[in-house]
Amino acid sequence: MNSLTLNEINKMSVDERIQLAQTLWDSIPETTEELPLTTSQKQELTRRLAEYRNNPAIGDSWENVKKKILNS
Repeated sequence: MNSLTLNEINKMSVDERIQLAQTLWDSIPETTEELPLTTSQKQELTRRLAEYRNNPAIGDSWENVKKKILNS
């Protein structure tokens, strides 16, 4: 495994740091048992889902969001 120091990470380009963050995020298990949500997190997700269901036009696809982030 390749170990990076914070200093090395800070020297990376923005694109490299985004890729590192994506790689790190992808390494997190997808099982909910390992990442339990708090009651307030569950309530917030329920609120957001209800808001989206009431007005689907407020949402956007992950692909569109990712493109906006990478192009900014």
